[in-house]
Amino acid sequence: MGLIDLFKKKKKPSAATPAAQAEELPGAEETFAATREIDGDDARSKALLTLSDSVKWKERRDAARLLGDCRDKDSVSALCQALKKDESWVVRFICADSLGVLKDESSVPALLSALGDKNSSVVGHAGTALGKINSPQSLEPMIYSLEKLVLAFDGEDSTGISGICDGLGAMGDMAALSLLKRLRTSIHKEAVLALSKTRSRHAEKPLLEIALNDSEDPQLRATAILGLADIPNTSCGTKLVKLFSEAVDETLVKAAGRAIEKLNIKVDNAAELKDKAKRRAAERLLYGLRSVQTGMTQDDADKLVGAPSFAMGSNNVHKTGFGDFQLVIVNGKVATTLYMDCVIRAIEEYLQKEQVIS
Repeated sequence: MGLIDLFKKKKKPSAATPAAQAEELPGAEETFAATREIDGDDARSKALLTLSDSVKWKERRDAARLLGDCRDKDSVSALCQALKKDESWVVRFICADSLGVLKDESSVPALLSALGDKNSSVVGHAGTALGKINSPQSLEPMIYSLEKLVLAFDGEDSTGISGICDGLGAMGDMAALSLLKRLRTSIHKEAVLALSKTRSRHAEKPLLEIALNDSEDPQLRATAILGLADIPNTSCGTKLVKLFSEAVDETLVKAAGRAIEKLNIKVDNAAELKDKAKRRAAERLLYGLRSVQTGMTQDDADKLVGAPSFAMGSNNVHKTGFGDFQLVIVNGKVATTLYMDCVIRAIEEYLQKEQVIS
C-alpha cells in the first residue's frame, strides 16, 4: 500500500483548509490533500518511511513535500539524507525546498553540498533554501559556487545560477556587503542581480551607478532600476524620473516607469514622456540599421542599434531593436538585408507620422 493509498482511507478534508497550497507538480495535489486528511504524526511517520524505502520516485517526491508541509524539524535529517543520495533529481530538489521551509541550520551542510549537484534545478533550489535559512556560514560558499557555475555556464540552463542569486538576495544586508566586492569581476552580472533583490541600503549607491551607466547592458541596468525601487526609503526617486524622461532604450523606459509606480511618484506627463522615449529609440535604431550589413556579428549589430538581442524560442535565432521594430539575427550573424529594409521602412514611416501628429 502506497503513501497516497493510506491517506485516502482517512477522514475527509475540512472545508476550512485552503486548497491553494498544492504545487503545480504531478501528484502534489494528492499529497497536500493527504496532509489535511490525517493527523500530523501519522503523516510524518509514513512519509519518513516512504522517503527512505519506496522504489517509486513519485512516492518519494510526495513524501519529501509532505515532510516540509508538516513543519516538523525532526524530519530534517531524513530530508538531508535524501538530498544527498536519492537517485531522482526531482526528489532531491523537493527535499531542498522542504529544508528551506523548515529553516533549520543543521541542514546547511547538506544544502551547501547540493550546490555541487549535477542537476541545475537541484542547485537552484538548494541556493534558494539557503537564502531562507540565512546562515552566515552559507554566504561565501554560495558565492564561490556561483563563480564556478558562471565560469562553466554553457548558455543552456541557468536555473542553478538564478537560484543562488535569489538565495543571496534573500540574505539582505549580510549578502550585500560581500556582493559589492564582486562587482566588476567575473560574476558582475550575477552580483547585480543578487544585489537588486537584497533591499539593502548598502546596495543603493552601486545600483544607481549601474542604472545610470550607458556602457552597461540595458537589461542589467533595468535590473538595477527595479532593485532600487525595492529599497525602503530610497532617495533615488528624482534620478529615476529623469532616467524615465531621457532614456532611449525601451527596456530602461519600462523599468524606470515601473520603479516610479512602485515608489508612488506622480509624473503628470508620463504618457508624453513615453512617446518621446519611443521616438528617441526609433531614431537611434534607424541610424544603426542603416549601417548594419548582412553577415555582421550579433555583438556589432547590437552596438549599432543600441539595444541588446534576445533569444526567440531557440538559442540560434535572436532579435534586436525597439518595440515593433526588430532585426532578426541567426547563428550570431545578421540574417538578410530584407529584414533590415522592412524595418527601416517601418521606422521611417513611424517617424514621419509622429512628426505630422506632433
